[in-house]
Amino acid sequence: MRREIRSHICFVTGAHPKSVSRSFRRVQLCDPTRPSRRGRKRYYTPDVIVALRQVWEIGGEPCGENLHGIIKEYVQILLRDGVWKHGTEVTQKLLMMSLGTVKKRVAAFPRERFPTHGKGTTKPGAIHSLIPVRSGPWTKAPTGTVQIDTVAHCGDSVAGAFIYTVNGTDVATLWGTRRAQWNKGQEVTVMSMEAMNCAVPFPVIEWHPDSGSEFINWHCKGWCEDRGQALTRSRPSHKNDNCFVEERNGHVVRRWVGNADLTFAKPSTLSTKSMMS
Repeated sequence: MRREIRSHICFVTGAHPKSVSRSFRRVQLCDPTRPSRRGRKRYYTPDVIVALRQVWEIGGEPCGENLHGIIKEYVQILLRDGVWKHGTEVTQKLLMMSLGTVKKRVAAFPRERFPTHGKGTTKPGAIHSLIPVRSGPWTKAPTGTVQIDTVAHCGDSVAGAFIYTVNGTDVATLWGTRRAQWNKGQEVTVMSMEAMNCAVPFPVIEWHPDSGSEFINWHCKGWCEDRGQALTRSRPSHKNDNCFVEERNGHVVRRWVGNADLTFAKPSTLSTKSMMS
């Protein structure tokens, strides 16, 4: 039986029979209390992960893609203010961390959970076939490519009329602008977009919402065409196509405004004034 096992190991690994016997003997005689040295030595030690988590928490718990681009800037600010307590080696390793490693580490961080989850109010429409789909890439998107979405402040029910936040984020600069509106009708949504278009410090060249009917309609399409601005949309059920604004729906809008039922306000008291981010 032992010879058959050794023959099979030699067949699979191509090792010499005597080498197999020596390897088994070495494992049997090793000290079980001695830590194993097998595998590559860990480069990003726990102190580097602690530094990464500090930047992640200060930045508002962003995803790995957004966090990777702001690590250097945040470290410089924390060093300037004298609150960065990590050593030189830890800082250098953190700045050298690749996007893939940042995404992997951030995915393991525990996130703050909101008391209640917002309700989705997006429904498909027939005009979807006329609006081109864009899913990326976003790394080369020019300034003025604005991802836009609505956040419902309805509590646990979408019945009746209530307040929405129209949230817009420029992909290239991460400039954010937001407006409050009563319900999500086509006309009032275009009014919010008009106010946001005037508020940003650069010309908007493209609006990129999800597949919601408040954006994907003839009124909004005509408004964009009149201004020479493109209108694209995300794929249904693919929130990552609109990742820059979807993320800020959580750590900006829902964190500071909340998901509470805001049906107490009257339409006459509402305006399209900017909500501070």
